[in-house]
Amino acid sequence: MENKIVTLAEAVERAGSQAALAREIGCTQQAISERIKGGKPTPSEWVVAIERATGIPRQQLRPDLYAGMLPAPRRGTHADMDAARYEEALTSAAPECAP
Repeated sequence: MENKIVTLAEAVERAGSQAALAREIGCTQQAISERIKGGKPTPSEWVVAIERATGIPRQQLRPDLYAGMLPAPRRGTHADMDAARYEEALTSAAPECAP
């Protein structure tokens, strides 16, 4: 995954328009416009919805919140299965090894 920080304006470009992104994430076009004009970071409550709508990883939208996290595995993939095995291994690990 690339380490590029993606702005809300870039997410709008990927979605096609402010109105299109607003519909996808459940906010108003005006709210998006105000955020972009004010130069404010993407609100944390929008990040996952923007990730779903545009495919931009949350780590690129808000690295201050999601840095160091691996991208969420897609359902039905080997990565998803591996994540489940990893979680199982963590929960069954000896107490001194558990996170």
